[in-house]
Amino acid sequence: MLDTSRWLLDLCALGLTQYEAKVYLALMQRRFFTAAEVARVSTVPRQRIYDVLSSLFERGLVRIKQGGSMQYTAIDPQQAMDRLIAERRAALEGLERTTTELLAALAPKWSDGQAESDPLNFVELIRDQRTVGERLAALQRGAERRLLVLARPPFGDLTPELLATTDRLREEGGEVRFVYEQEGMIEGVAARVVPSLPIGLCIVDDARALMALRDPVAGGDSATHVLVEHPELARFLTLAFESVWMQGSPALVEDRAASAEL
Repeated sequence: MLDTSRWLLDLCALGLTQYEAKVYLALMQRRFFTAAEVARVSTVPRQRIYDVLSSLFERGLVRIKQGGSMQYTAIDPQQAMDRLIAERRAALEGLERTTTELLAALAPKWSDGQAESDPLNFVELIRDQRTVGERLAALQRGAERRLLVLARPPFGDLTPELLATTDRLREEGGEVRFVYEQEGMIEGVAARVVPSLPIGLCIVDDARALMALRDPVAGGDSATHVLVEHPELARFLTLAFESVWMQGSPALVEDRAASAEL
């Protein structure tokens, strides 16, 4: 007996149901079958065999011979494959038309929706450390005029994004200021040192800010990060930064090139 399992899978991939594929393969074993015979050979339940044969006949994959008893035969496999492929192409073309129409209807709705904003959407809470790093890097890259940082880790870490941003802003005449809890800062960047920082904070262009708030219960390094995209709140945080800045003492500036040689 032939192993038809692979053929069944291929025929189903072309759009036949499992029962239809079983019946079509059974019909290929000889020229004509009665419904009862093909049900037995294909192992399709007899109560389903007429529905399956009718479906295959409507799709042009089976022919019927009228006589003393109705008998069924499979069409040439080449014709069957051509018809199945044609059906799939027609279905795909229909999906493409539907997709085009749906896109034309939905695109304006999406654009209109993007213009609407929930008044509470300017605050995002972040706990995942990887996401924090991604948001911080994106925030720093987006700085156009001003970058203010209360550099408690990871806000003062010398990442490629931070170094590139500080270099760019300095070249463009922008403002970059850091407040640290220790000496040894970024070369050429205005910096001050304080005994301790209340929070980690990065403010960009007085419009967006990311804060690191220590968990008062868990303590240690556990923190909740809050991303704020609200100009008024960001300006208020800028006033808090200025207050900490005024309390700091000038920092010893680290020569980046010399550090690289060490």
